[in-house]
Amino acid sequence: MTGRCRSRLAREDGQGMIEFALVLPVFLLLLVGLIEFGSAYSHIISMRQGIREAGRQGSVANWGSTSSCTLTNVQPPDTSDDIKKLMCFAKDQAGVGDDVRIRVAYAGETVTPPFHFDPTFMVAGKPIYSQGNSIVVCAIYPVQSLTGIMQPFLKGHVSTTKAAFRIEQVTPAPVGTGKGGSEDPPTGSDWNFCPAS
Repeated sequence: MTGRCRSRLAREDGQGMIEFALVLPVFLLLLVGLIEFGSAYSHIISMRQGIREAGRQGSVANWGSTSSCTLTNVQPPDTSDDIKKLMCFAKDQAGVGDDVRIRVAYAGETVTPPFHFDPTFMVAGKPIYSQGNSIVVCAIYPVQSLTGIMQPFLKGHVSTTKAAFRIEQVTPAPVGTGKGGSEDPPTGSDWNFCPAS
């Protein structure tokens, strides 16, 4: 092999290394972005499925078995144990940890079809826990980065979901289930998408 050929091969090797060095960061950024997006989307789907399951359970007065999960400043202060149990059940079913915030309410004017507003389910202007009305379970989840690399871009972004089910069965004795309950939403968020009870 002549010196000219060796020199040409060495330049091509150097060119390949430079191209690799330029392409590698872009490739890694795309790869991390795909992983981050997949993780965030998986959490959102899990949360939505868990909230739907909690709504189904609440519609048949199956509140869950424990109210000992971490609930953040539940309002109103006299929220019943049944509602707290349902909120804990929703958190457990959501599968995204204690960062998710839960609200349980009863249907009012703001619930979208097929859950129509009916004045017979209102007392003093507030929706009530009554067979035939709808229970609404809502959640807010602050979207988080799996690796931490994308967290600056996700800061302040939340995912919300709402599930409404017709109440088929009510608790036999009035034990305070007539009031809903809600946790404080994450900073910068509110419960405007979810009807108040």
